[in-house]
Amino acid sequence: MADDNTSAFNCRQVTGDPGRLSRHSWGDAIDINPVENPYVDVRGTSHPPNGRTYLDRDRPRPGMITPDGVVTRAFREIGWYWGGRWSPPDYQHFSEEGG
Repeated sequence: MADDNTSAFNCRQVTGDPGRLSRHSWGDAIDINPVENPYVDVRGTSHPPNGRTYLDRDRPRPGMITPDGVVTRAFREIGWYWGGRWSPPDYQHFSEEGG
């Protein structure tokens, strides 16, 4: 994530829930620009750490996914869900089943 690589298929467990496989394990989830769109854990920690400066979502910058931006609209059109609407948010994540 710290290298800012977009990723899709990745057979792994859910972060923070080692008993469940991530949707990435099934190939129906994608993480886009993880630095500009960090995952925020329940403690408020940004993953990756170098994404912390992108937690201020009121100032969109290049690479950031926004609620009504082109990336979000494109995934919404095919019925996928954006993790940026979750609490805590996972701004980089899109998945077919919303989880």
